[in-house]
Amino acid sequence: MRESLKQMLIAVLLLAGVGVAVVLYRTIQDTQKVLTPELEVGPQESESRGPTSGNLDENRLLTDPDGRIVALAGTTTLEIELARTEGERAQGLSSRESLAEDEAMLFIFPILDIYGFWMKEMNFDLDIIWLDEAGVVADITPNVSRDSYPQVFYPRTKIKYVLEVPAGWSNRHNIVPGDELSEIN
Repeated sequence: MRESLKQMLIAVLLLAGVGVAVVLYRTIQDTQKVLTPELEVGPQESESRGPTSGNLDENRLLTDPDGRIVALAGTTTLEIELARTEGERAQGLSSRESLAEDEAMLFIFPILDIYGFWMKEMNFDLDIIWLDEAGVVADITPNVSRDSYPQVFYPRTKIKYVLEVPAGWSNRHNIVPGDELSEIN
């Protein structure tokens, strides 16, 4: 009787250890997805808009000396801070107090892929606008809560750029898939 109780206790402890390991593994995987592209992507369902014709000069974006541009999103002018390096993309808008109505951050990725975003250490809510390689809006995730961490948000299709703006901004300015982000300075 005592030996079977001991074996049962060992089995329970082993199962609990496996459960903890699975949770830890999934947490590590979610963390890696935020900073690196998801490599195993199945077919994406998105509406066909035909060829894109956005107006972003990636060479200029990557070499702009002050890391800021002025651009049009639809018909609205934005002052945009650029997140070009892995470190800048990882930091993003985390720990900032706020973002003005006419300000945004543009994340520039090295390749067209599926990238995940989370709201770690955010102090305000955001709209996440997913842009293709031409700077055309491919998808929008509106009103992402600062309290949603550790949830990770993904676009429905491969993207090259991500524009973060204050929550509700895309709705207030009638931004929809197919609109362009065009640099004007």
